[in-house]
Amino acid sequence: MLEDDLRIPELVRRSKDLEHLEMETKPSSFLEAVAEIGLNCPWFVGLKVRGLIGREDAKALARCLPELKHLELSKSYLSKSYLTKDELLVVISGCRKLETLTVKDCLGFQADDEILKLVSRIERFEHEGFVDKSVHMFDQRNLTSGGVGAPVHKLDGHKWFLDKASIFRRAAEDGFLNIWDYEG
Repeated sequence: MLEDDLRIPELVRRSKDLEHLEMETKPSSFLEAVAEIGLNCPWFVGLKVRGLIGREDAKALARCLPELKHLELSKSYLSKSYLTKDELLVVISGCRKLETLTVKDCLGFQADDEILKLVSRIERFEHEGFVDKSVHMFDQRNLTSGGVGAPVHKLDGHKWFLDKASIFRRAAEDGFLNIWDYEG
């Protein structure tokens, strides 16, 4: 799989007429692929990708694809996309020609007034962005290069407790995970 990821920039470089690209998960070569699209694909207008969109990814989209018209960051069968409000703002500010922006089921942000004001120029903004109110525990060793993977454990709800020797408490209202280990 990693070899295939590394070939994507080369394939893009040779695809001068590329207009749309859909990737099931964000490849390890995402930054290079976006740069190649920006340099070699003058007709490129649409990208669909799933996975963790970090600060450098958002900057690359804004810098290399300012003419992008359609961007979709959504869920796949096994995983959801994740980006913070800051990364979303970088993309919105840099990709000034966006006509459609789809961030359905995308974790890490809420479509607040600031975001809604900035996307008012976009013809179609599909969002159900939210801060997940469950706790997902991941084993970093099992994540793909794009930061995608299934949680090893998931705890749902606004508050949860484990009443043994240790007490775990989660308060969703503030967005922080508070853990106390108390031997009584």
